[in-house]
Amino acid sequence: MTTFKPNFYKYTTSLSISLIGSEAFKFASSLYIYKITGDFWLVSILYLLIQLPSIIVYFFSQLIVNRTKKIKDKTILLFCDLISAFVLASSVLLFFIIRNNFSFSIILIVVSSTVGFIHSFRFIYIKNIVYYIAKNNEQLKKINIATSLATAIGFVISPILSFFVYKYFDFYYMIIFNILTYLTSGFLYFWIKMSSEKTVFVANKTINNDQKTYKFKHNWLFILSCSLIIGIILYPRTSGLPQMFKLFPQYSVQEWGFYLSIIFSSVSLLASLLQFWVSKLKNISISWLLALMSLSSFIWVLSLIFVKKDIINLIVFVIIISVQQFLFSLFISLFYTVSFQLFDKENFHKQNGISLTIRIITSSLIIIFLTYLATIATIYAFIAYSILLVLLSTTAIIFNPHKNYRKPLKVFKNKGKS
Repeated sequence: MTTFKPNFYKYTTSLSISLIGSEAFKFASSLYIYKITGDFWLVSILYLLIQLPSIIVYFFSQLIVNRTKKIKDKTILLFCDLISAFVLASSVLLFFIIRNNFSFSIILIVVSSTVGFIHSFRFIYIKNIVYYIAKNNEQLKKINIATSLATAIGFVISPILSFFVYKYFDFYYMIIFNILTYLTSGFLYFWIKMSSEKTVFVANKTINNDQKTYKFKHNWLFILSCSLIIGIILYPRTSGLPQMFKLFPQYSVQEWGFYLSIIFSSVSLLASLLQFWVSKLKNISISWLLALMSLSSFIWVLSLIFVKKDIINLIVFVIIISVQQFLFSLFISLFYTVSFQLFDKENFHKQNGISLTIRIITSSLIIIFLTYLATIATIYAFIAYSILLVLLSTTAIIFNPHKNYRKPLKVFKNKGKS
């Protein structure tokens, strides 16, 4: 019998540790590239190429999971982290061999893209192993809230670490630290005790075929809308951040970027902690969260258009994005729980793979489009971003199948991996 609590701590600790290293490396790499080249197109390319190679893996995720049934998820997770560590180790050698800064920037993009490809396998099995840890609905909620909490911890510590290393050490120290986090994370996953049976979370089945078809379409529209929101919501604090600072030439993104990232991540951590401790926040309406996220974005755009003082716009930017991050942290854990509940075990990886593939392709095209708009006028990019967020949120609210997932779940057990 699986002991939930030890597995719970190993799972969330491993997730947090790996995120600290990978996000610190990604964030420091983006600032390093921008510092050398002054070109935010390269920064956008960095974030795009981290995601794009994952499309093939996500699209065939159901097939991949089926073909690897004989290998335990925790073994695959360890293997992925070991390969990531090896790839990063090669970049340490290249740091000393390649003296041309621009060339090393390209190497960083290639390395980040390769690690991103490996992470796509990792992500599939991080999702799949939940079936062998959680045995009921309450445990599923705890894992998804803890996942959000672990992610927030990773996002808080990573910019602090990035700032410290970026300011006082050579860049290769960051790479070495990331290698150590992958090794630690991989072995923590490997030490998880998996159940021999796979828990399947199934929503209410007492509906006729017409209702099933109707609800199935609504489920997909809801999942895809929310998935695209996840794909673009971080734009203002990632590839959009250098573009934002074009509006405030007296402030340096290299300096302020660290502080803002720490602020935004701390707010996300606060939201995750409150959701973990306050039971009412575990069942808050996703529709309300989406509506408030859209409203905050609309207020931000109005400020950019009508307020002329840079310092006020900067303050509004920090407040609005902080509010969005708070709401998004509450949203993400609820969405992950719902995604497990809306699709059975045969269809979960299919919907997960398709939604991730669509998210990556569409959000990548959106980022390219927003970057292009920023070359014309930065404000156009953020207006377009806000309009997209409002449209996607409205679609998700309309097709929110809340009646499905607010009903108690039936939990079935099927034989699976040992």
